[in-house]
Amino acid sequence: MYLLFVGCEYAGTTTLLNGVVEWTRKTLGNPQPGIHDHFKWPHLNHPDIQKKTQEEMFANWSVGLGPDPTMTGLDPEGQQEMLSMDVKVKEMFQRYHIEYHLREGFFESADHFMVGLHFDEAVYAPLYLDYGHEGIYGDRQHLARIWESHLQQLSPAIVLVHVTASAEVIRQRMKDDPHPNALVKDGDVETVLTRFQQEVEASSISRRITIDTTQKTPLACVAEFDAKIRSLFTQTEKLREKTHKILETA
Repeated sequence: MYLLFVGCEYAGTTTLLNGVVEWTRKTLGNPQPGIHDHFKWPHLNHPDIQKKTQEEMFANWSVGLGPDPTMTGLDPEGQQEMLSMDVKVKEMFQRYHIEYHLREGFFESADHFMVGLHFDEAVYAPLYLDYGHEGIYGDRQHLARIWESHLQQLSPAIVLVHVTASAEVIRQRMKDDPHPNALVKDGDVETVLTRFQQEVEASSISRRITIDTTQKTPLACVAEFDAKIRSLFTQTEKLREKTHKILETA
């Protein structure tokens, strides 16, 4: 199964991803899907797993015992170094970063989950990072369509998971649990939500579902994901689920 989670910062993409990883273990029998949730500035590296495994970090974070692992890839100094780079270097780095993750090797595993990817770039780069503007070199809306065309060649069955929430709830989460070096600003929440909706509508990825996290717990969001994703199961995924159930009861 190949999933691309997209949505405004604080909408709950990483929280849902974490729940879906556990769902994948229980439903399809895969103990560790491939995960790439490191495309949002300045958190552009995998979680720091020198002291704990990534699974332990996500388990602790899910019960409030540690930071969001996706924000631990670079220490505070490293994050500031990324943010202080020349805008042309930022644009180049992220273009190479995304294209690197559109290689066949990443799509050889049974399950591969990504968060943000070119959607984050199309929304955030022009708004906050001063590159990727419409009509200039590196136009992120233009590149987004090219990148997702390549993505669908690699994975024709990929599912776009649009994670959203009300502006009021986004703002409350920003106050309750502020992200280090967060991109989204209080006054921009409606704009960012609208831009993600526009990018989803413009996307050529037709296999898609929407999860609104406004009034739902993480467990309820995973339950909604389960209910909606089943209509998009491939024959392979249906067989995997049946096989896993047989093995579990054997």
